[in-house]
Amino acid sequence: MADMDLDGRPDLVFIKRRSTGTGTIEVHVLSAASGFGTFIQDTGTALSGAEDGNGDFTMADVDRDGRPDLVFFKGQNTGTDTVELHAVSAVSGFQQFTQDIASGFSQVDDGNGDFTMKDVNLDGMPDLVFIKRRSTGTGTIELHGLAG
Repeated sequence: MADMDLDGRPDLVFIKRRSTGTGTIEVHVLSAASGFGTFIQDTGTALSGAEDGNGDFTMADVDRDGRPDLVFFKGQNTGTDTVELHAVSAVSGFQQFTQDIASGFSQVDDGNGDFTMKDVNLDGMPDLVFIKRRSTGTGTIELHGLAG
């Protein structure tokens, strides 16, 4: 869910990862204003469909332009041996990368939990948050964050 049409209501975002007509990761958006009955966006992105099994996706305004961007947490087959964050700009129609960052998290961490983006420190910039559910040192679910 993300407010893609900037009307103040979260729209339903489907990130199609496989069997796409474009051969890329696709973004499909159903408008909240239409009761989720009308598509307001259907587009291929700059991310290859081959990335499907290499990580997960979310929507977050990482370039701080007021529009949710497509964020890819690449946890497998990275060149840096870390979990990487790749952001594709909404303003570009999801065709231009605005961020390609190696995080402080190891690729090993990828299988132990989930990544998301939230403004945890309230500075107006989404932070990288890792919800570690397995192999924790405390035996409990842990939250780890890196400031955006």
